[in-house]
Amino acid sequence: MILVQIKEYIAKRASVSLQEMAWHFRMNTAELRPMLELLVKKGQIQKHGCISSCKRICCSCDSASIEYYFIE
Repeated sequence: MILVQIKEYIAKRASVSLQEMAWHFRMNTAELRPMLELLVKKGQIQKHGCISSCKRICCSCDSASIEYYFIE
């Protein structure tokens, strides 16, 4: 059931970060990521490696805030 809710949440947005989904579903990112990986593996969603307007190479951003998922 949660997988369907995750997919519907992503479908309502152009793209959504892992952190946004964690806040929305009140889960930590470590619990949410395996479910997202399953949906990616099934071809139901896609993952952006990184969306950032920062342009820095310091890698100091939290990975959950720059890891995005979308449905094409």
